[in-house]
Amino acid sequence: MIVPNGTSGSYCGPGRPTAYGPETRRAALSMVREGVPKKDVARRLGISHSTVKEWCRREGVKGAETEPDRLHEFPAWVKCRMAALGWTQQELSRRSGVHATTICNILVGRYGASLSVAVKIMDALEEDACPSR
Repeated sequence: MIVPNGTSGSYCGPGRPTAYGPETRRAALSMVREGVPKKDVARRLGISHSTVKEWCRREGVKGAETEPDRLHEFPAWVKCRMAALGWTQQELSRRSGVHATTICNILVGRYGASLSVAVKIMDALEEDACPSR
């Protein structure tokens, strides 16, 4: 299909042709290579996140989003401490004062813990390791 700017494009929904010029693609890939998260690249350039992800996949470009990040380490640390202590999510909930549903949502990655919730969870998990408290 030919769209107004003379390049071939594809459809993004019914009746909505899209075509991004090579400059847009190069700019997006360059930004991702520099460490700008793909969602931010998409927002800045006014294109979809899935388009940026697809371009990166095709070109083999790995962005900052593929690097481990401290927020993702917290659930793993909590799971490890719970296993070491033999605790269930219910037990952690009882000892930390954080609702069991909230703990479950954090552990499965539905959302990250707020600072206050993280501190409560850490205090409960470390309390058993530090008998002097």
